[in-house]
Amino acid sequence: IEWVQQHENWSLQADDYLFPEHYKDGQIQLDQSFSVTQLSTLLNKYATDAGIMDHRYNRLDTHCFRRGCAQYRFNHAQDPWPLKAIKWWGGWS
Repeated sequence: IEWVQQHENWSLQADDYLFPEHYKDGQIQLDQSFSVTQLSTLLNKYATDAGIMDHRYNRLDTHCFRRGCAQYRFNHAQDPWPLKAIKWWGGWS
């Protein structure tokens, strides 16, 4: 975040998106999230460009971005969530 603020001259707010909406003309909307499809496309491009994509995988998905924290909340949090809440959070109920 500090890099973006310094190099892109943006003043990010606490409620701005980490992956903001951007358009083909280069316009960026910090207050709007971009789609899962856009995120997946960039994730795979960056992984391929970085040389970390191996032959076992055709592409990476965004599962960890959608359902993050479930394992932590169930197993490690100081006030763990009950299984019913974890199933709801993960969309598995």
